[in-house]
Amino acid sequence: GLNAQLASVAADIPSLPSDFTLSFDDGKWDTDLVINVSAGLTVIDISTNDNDLLLEESNLLFNGPVGAFVVIRVPDEANFLVTQSNIIVGDDGIGLNNVLFFSDKDDNNQHFNFNDTILNGVAFWDLSAEGEIHLSNAMGCTQLVGSKIDMNDVQLNGCATAVPEPNTALLIGLGLVGLTATRSLLSA
Repeated sequence: GLNAQLASVAADIPSLPSDFTLSFDDGKWDTDLVINVSAGLTVIDISTNDNDLLLEESNLLFNGPVGAFVVIRVPDEANFLVTQSNIIVGDDGIGLNNVLFFSDKDDNNQHFNFNDTILNGVAFWDLSAEGEIHLSNAMGCTQLVGSKIDMNDVQLNGCATAVPEPNTALLIGLGLVGLTATRSLLSA
């Protein structure tokens, strides 16, 4: 059942309409950024001009009210590399687990690579067949879903979830699938 649900999500997320695009032509993201969203679903595409995306020595904060959900699609040509940075949700009401970074790049690279990072309430899903999520010296709470997850010197806690509004059942379902997978990985 879980694999069928993940396959369905892998087909659905790329077809969602985009609300806006964050462009990093050279692939470098080296400034702090707060992304404020409204209630409902916000879909953000990232453009890197065929480069990997490097978030370095910066903070990324997602803020929004209760009922806000964000999906960030990493482009197929890019790996998302994070070093000495924090990616967190704010305290304006947006729930932990309501921000999802998504990749379905079809190769065996480290699609998400975190070094010296704090992650708080943000999910990272690599729904490709061979990709990897790598964490080294990371802490916080997160959801990690992928065919291969490699962790070294990591301290993760479970993220609390809020009671969803009825119109957000799809994304909460996505979150619960990720939470189940994360708990399974952490207890193994």
